[in-house]
Amino acid sequence: MGFGGYFLIVADFINWAKSNGVPVGPGRGLGRGSLVAYSLGITDLDPLRYDCCSSASSTRARVDADFDIDFCERGRDRVIEYVKQKYGAQSVSQIATFGTMAARAVVRDVGRVMEWSYTRTDELAKLIPFQPGKRITLQDARAMSRAWPSGKRTRRRRASCSRSPGSSRASRATSACTPGAC
Repeated sequence: MGFGGYFLIVADFINWAKSNGVPVGPGRGLGRGSLVAYSLGITDLDPLRYDCCSSASSTRARVDADFDIDFCERGRDRVIEYVKQKYGAQSVSQIATFGTMAARAVVRDVGRVMEWSYTRTDELAKLIPFQPGKRITLQDARAMSRAWPSGKRTRRRRASCSRSPGSSRASRATSACTPGAC
């Protein structure tokens, strides 16, 4: 089907990354269930062991054998530079996917990180109007809702945190965040 060169190039830079200390994800995409991909080291998923051989990349009806490859952010630039050096910069392009969060999801996530009560977080999230097919930003929600908090700070007595009395919510939230090791 003409995928031989593609598989060999992908195997080349993945194996280069692994042998040069750049962590690589286990492999995703339609090609992940390919026995050839596993044999070449493109994916760590043994399709025979897990009974997940992919026929999607081997049938004429569907000509697709893509791989979604995740490299550690601290080594990604080295892998890209290797590929440019070996195959020529004119032959290399990058594809990235960026996701966005809906306003309600942002409020709910912030509420969890800030350790707000579920009730309060839910009240705030429900102030954001739900309009199917339209993405509402926090600025839109604030403009549309009279009940949305003004942002003016009022002095309230804070309840102390049972885990670390006297610490602020922000310091508790950031102390719980540890950068993930790649």
